[in-house]
Amino acid sequence: MAQEYGGGAFTVSGDVVFFANYKDQRLYKQSISSLDVSPIPLTPDYGGPTVSYADGVLDTRFNRFIAVREDRRESSLNPPTTIVSIALGNNNVQGKNFHLTSIAINIKCNCVVQLSEPEVLVGGSDFYAFPRLDPKSERIAWIQWSHPNMPWDKSELWVGYISENGEIHKSVCVAGYDPSVIESPIEPKWSSDGT
Repeated sequence: MAQEYGGGAFTVSGDVVFFANYKDQRLYKQSISSLDVSPIPLTPDYGGPTVSYADGVLDTRFNRFIAVREDRRESSLNPPTTIVSIALGNNNVQGKNFHLTSIAINIKCNCVVQLSEPEVLVGGSDFYAFPRLDPKSERIAWIQWSHPNMPWDKSELWVGYISENGEIHKSVCVAGYDPSVIESPIEPKWSSDGT
């Protein structure tokens, strides 16, 4: 459970469910149209629940899964939280072969593979929540906050502009930036026209 509260343990896209497994905290995807298919891991096995994922969203423009990650590999006292990207490869997420960076997983053989480390898209604050893509996947909104605050005490709403290669090349704080005003924006959403 990321940030001790969990949050958004699964996402559904078509006939595929992306989910964080409670026991090992890894991300998986599984077809719900076929009962004989085992869950396919998307994130590395760190030998225990030292890395947690939550609040994921599918980015079809770059065929990746974006999620909040809490990483306790170096410290469990104050683990860094980031927004990360997990590559799904070049094929459609509902296809028969799934490619993770340069390695393919064929769901018919349940092949065991070494998975790549997720790419950090946003970092530097103590906590992150609610990464949300606009309808064209050109911008991403998120909430962030830092110690000693909780998100209902003082948080910030940010919007990041996504470059042609999928990186966030510019970020703007659109609410919560004024230290003299106590604001707690929460759960951003985009309208269908991208506003």
